[in-house]
Amino acid sequence: MSHDTAAKDREGEPETTGEPAPGPRDVLLTISKHLWEQARDTQGSNWPPPWLVLAVAGAGVGVVLMLIVPVVRGLLFAAGDSIAALSGWAHEQAYAQIVLAPVRRYLDTHAEGLPIPAVTLWWTWCITGMVLLAMCLLHVVAARIGWVLYGAATTAMVASATPGNGRWIAAALSGVWWVLLSIPAFGRHRAAPVLVLPAPPPGAAVPPPGPTNAPAQTRVDADSSSQESAPNDYAAWAAGLYERQVRRADHAPPADVAVSWTAVTTGPTSFAAHEGDRHVSGMVINGLAAEDLLRQLSTPAGARATVRWTTNPPQTPRRRRLSDEGYDGPPSLTDFVRDSADSLSAVTAALAEIRNRWSGRNLDEHITTRAELLNRTAPLTPDVIDCMPRSDDVHPGSIAFNDWIDLDTVIGGNTSSWNDFASHRPQVVGLIIEKLLTADDPDIAVTEILTDLGHACMLRYNGPAGPLHRVGRNGTHRTHALRILGLPIMAAEVEIEALPLRIDAMSTWGRGKWGDSHNGPADRMWHALRDRGLLEGTISGSGPHAKLEPYHTVAPWFLGNPRTAAAVSAAYERIYPGALGIPADAMSGPQQWLRWLLST
Repeated sequence: MSHDTAAKDREGEPETTGEPAPGPRDVLLTISKHLWEQARDTQGSNWPPPWLVLAVAGAGVGVVLMLIVPVVRGLLFAAGDSIAALSGWAHEQAYAQIVLAPVRRYLDTHAEGLPIPAVTLWWTWCITGMVLLAMCLLHVVAARIGWVLYGAATTAMVASATPGNGRWIAAALSGVWWVLLSIPAFGRHRAAPVLVLPAPPPGAAVPPPGPTNAPAQTRVDADSSSQESAPNDYAAWAAGLYERQVRRADHAPPADVAVSWTAVTTGPTSFAAHEGDRHVSGMVINGLAAEDLLRQLSTPAGARATVRWTTNPPQTPRRRRLSDEGYDGPPSLTDFVRDSADSLSAVTAALAEIRNRWSGRNLDEHITTRAELLNRTAPLTPDVIDCMPRSDDVHPGSIAFNDWIDLDTVIGGNTSSWNDFASHRPQVVGLIIEKLLTADDPDIAVTEILTDLGHACMLRYNGPAGPLHRVGRNGTHRTHALRILGLPIMAAEVEIEALPLRIDAMSTWGRGKWGDSHNGPADRMWHALRDRGLLEGTISGSGPHAKLEPYHTVAPWFLGNPRTAAAVSAAYERIYPGALGIPADAMSGPQQWLRWLLST
């Protein structure tokens, strides 16, 4: 980048405080502190972090390869005359060769007819043992099962390949080595007990919102010895914080409008609910979170969700992970499509018109033309993946349900542009469109496309005038095909996530790109959003140490970094013109977004 370009890029950026840039020592200390916090946060939803898994696995392999044999050998030789009688064990690593030599001999004699040489089998066997042992140390259940089978197979090979009467002694020694290595591998992992909090009785008075600036001071570490008796543990903090966030009077829905849901708890943190013909399921931190999420499905939008629990509602988990026990997802999408007679008829009628327009055209050429048109008029927004800000604390939860979505509202398709799949099955879009255009029975064809081979999964992000969607874990090719074809709606499993309990500026924003480490713009953006009436919440700290406890926001992508906020807002403005009330220039790029938001 030239100096002129860099200068232009800096135009419009908010002024910094003039503090000196952090030195290498500051950066190193900050990174070390962040890694240490990740390593000790054993109750976090993302624990263990990937770097810790790799480090432990590498250390385990190193221990096996470099420590066990040299230490045993060193101890035997260092004992001198007092253990001279045992020196035969150390000669040529006899203690190991009793096991290793027969295994290698067995593989050499039984590799005939296999497509790989015996030496490859030998090294595969060795590496498999090291990996299984390392994963056992991380308490992976599947690895522990594999380690049992691995020990049994090794002992069997030693017994089979050891000649003479010593085979059973060699097998016994093999078992002894396996038992010794299994002691750390099968160490117990004590889970923290679950704290059950009673649900607030109907009509109970809700305490006024209090200061929420010190949750970290009232939390008790999950591994603390005083955890059993401490009243201010994590579950109590999370439950109390969520009650303050959800039941604040200043953003409560109208009392005279209510939608009644009937709900049942299906697991420790999972539930299912229905209201008329609508059925949802979800995983939530507690019953209040379920009510908050159900309110997002209410009609009129935001109406109070009255939930009648036929069981005790889910209770705030002691640990930060939500349990998927009992969570089965929404009912069958196939039944949902077949029961949606009006929506299915609308899709079939639209398909009939589309078949007439596409008749006689070259299919591949017209697909390319339609995709190019969409890329100009309704481009995908890659940054939509960051629509919902993330948190190091437990996520309040999410709900899933079946619904018909407007294809015009899909702004994230797991690709950078429409019909751009590179080598990832690019022909599937054409096959889907061809089937819909040529099928003898359009009703059957539409139902099969929507429900066969799984179904489309969408993430929904609610805004002031309507929702946005992005493709989730399945349905990418299907969504692209139906959008290119021009169908107005499609059936999908839709998921809505709740706002996090608390958002950390460092984990959400990082360093450098949007401001220096001492005066990052996250907290200033949060304050500006709150001043403009776009956010309700408590902000504590400043710079990279700032934290936000959001009660409500007009749009969740406002809480992301400036690039995401600007890009998604521009897409929302295209679909719902004027709904956000934000100047068009502010949505043209991250620097323009910052300049508008932070202007006084």
